[in-house]
Amino acid sequence: MILRDGFLRLAGTFIFSVSFFASVAYSMGAEVDTSILSHNPQWLRLLHFKEGKSEVIDNDFFLSPEGKHDPKKELDALIKAYFKPFGKDPDSSPRCRFPARYLWLSRHISLPDFEKIPQACEKLKKWGLYAKADSVSLILVSGYMGNPASTFGHSYMKINTGEQNGLFDTSINYGAMIPKDESVAAYIFNGITGGYTAGYSDRYFYVQDMTYAHTEFRDMWDYRLNLGRDELEMLILHIWEIVGKKKRYYFFNRNCAYEIGRVAEVGIKDDLTSRSRLWFAPLELFNRLEELDCRSRSEYGKKLVSHVQYIPSSERRLVAEYEKLDKTSKNKARHIIKTGKIKNLHDIKLANFLLSYSEYRKIKEMPNPSNATRELERIALSTRISMPASAPAQVDIPAKPSPASGELPMIIAVGTGYNSTKDLYPSVSYTLYSQESTGQNSMDGDELKIFDASVGFKHGCFIDRIEWLSIRKFTVNALPDSGFKAASWNLQLRTNKDFRFGYLGKYDHSGLFGAGLSKRAGVGKVFVMADLSLHTLYPRYRIMPKIGAVIPFEIGKIRVEGGIENRLNASIWQTAFEIEYRGQIGKRRDVSLYYSNIDGLGKWYLKLGFRF
Repeated sequence: MILRDGFLRLAGTFIFSVSFFASVAYSMGAEVDTSILSHNPQWLRLLHFKEGKSEVIDNDFFLSPEGKHDPKKELDALIKAYFKPFGKDPDSSPRCRFPARYLWLSRHISLPDFEKIPQACEKLKKWGLYAKADSVSLILVSGYMGNPASTFGHSYMKINTGEQNGLFDTSINYGAMIPKDESVAAYIFNGITGGYTAGYSDRYFYVQDMTYAHTEFRDMWDYRLNLGRDELEMLILHIWEIVGKKKRYYFFNRNCAYEIGRVAEVGIKDDLTSRSRLWFAPLELFNRLEELDCRSRSEYGKKLVSHVQYIPSSERRLVAEYEKLDKTSKNKARHIIKTGKIKNLHDIKLANFLLSYSEYRKIKEMPNPSNATRELERIALSTRISMPASAPAQVDIPAKPSPASGELPMIIAVGTGYNSTKDLYPSVSYTLYSQESTGQNSMDGDELKIFDASVGFKHGCFIDRIEWLSIRKFTVNALPDSGFKAASWNLQLRTNKDFRFGYLGKYDHSGLFGAGLSKRAGVGKVFVMADLSLHTLYPRYRIMPKIGAVIPFEIGKIRVEGGIENRLNASIWQTAFEIEYRGQIGKRRDVSLYYSNIDGLGKWYLKLGFRF
């Protein structure tokens, strides 16, 4: 017993001595072995390292001249800087500029007199976000066809404080810095090739809400992250470090979704963005977030996403407000919208609706609202002012499921094809990005597809078809008799095998654009359009007036369209139609059946798809 007690006292003295001299060594700025620690995943996340270098291009994001390429030298510089005095301008010192890095470091080595928010850092202390933040959300914004960069949706981060209904909470956005009056050609080229720098910015949430929900009429989904206090502190302090810093912008894989995901990884301490080599859309960020949430629930019994809140656009709120009116008020509303005249109006609910409608109509007509719209707004406002004050009516808006809870975007499919030569052949296809093909992505029947290629096997291997780009937009008026002509359109760029020339024969490369009108019919939509297409094979110019319908149901969607095709330089008219059914089998599988005789080439496909 005496020997054991003596040994324990000796061991304790030894450990104390080692700790003491190590602390003295640190305080003298001596170098320590950081070879292993510098490759800690969280350290690399804080530096935004990817494939051997940091993606941040600002030199002041690093303390070492070689820190952009060497995480060890950056860590060594961080440790040495800790023991230097704050100087005449404390806010510019490393301890004030990089609080998240030092917080992380303090959890791995002993830092004498460490403070999360050093007293000398006046700007950091005045920054209210650290003290007020109680949670963080990732926001998914629905796609917007009015801007090519927003076609696939948008994502940003929101720091929740629980104040003012969240409107004055801080949001973190990432976007390219585009010169004023940039041409469309330059915009596309630079966006694809990395010709723009981009950066993180912070602004009030109400600015985002006004832009997306009230100006562009886009729905949003708020994914509230379930972070512990330690993870939340690390993420908030990292936001202090990264806001204002710049990176290279690449539209396809280094965009808002990727960069917001990179910041969020610091808080969740897991990977959100590794699937971003060639393509990374906002939908994929949230697909990955839902995967991690499922894994966390299964393995640890803990939610990563505490809940998802639907934030409807003001257009959906307007429709819900209209639906709450009784039949008589609806008839009056339609008459007033059509004529622009208000007489003997005493219904407060109807007056409130007309005010909402006039604001909606003014935004739709921006930047030059018509005189009729301005007059309707003036009359609606003066009428409402003459009525008694009342609290705004509560409107129940049915929640739409998040697009990320529907079908996954990439598909590998196997099946069989049949062509006009009466041959049956097996086929394999790959789709880089497909949204709403089975009606499960909350796009209300619209569809977006990028690079859908099919390979057939008959007398060898051949490319059956490639859809480089396919967009179908079926726009309907939010309200009856609203006065707007809601244009619907579709755009397709294709390469098709022409089997009239045999399996080793020619390919027809074509571009098609169609425009028309759509109308809601029950749960689906009907449309009338005229398509104009240009082809590399004769006849080169073709036009096709057509009618059709899109019919969604619980687990799938049917699209049917038919018309008469005129081959302009061949003086031939012929009937043509196309039908496609696609049904979802769980989240990761679907089945599709397609038939078409457009272009005079009868063909059909039956395929089983696997999504990822």
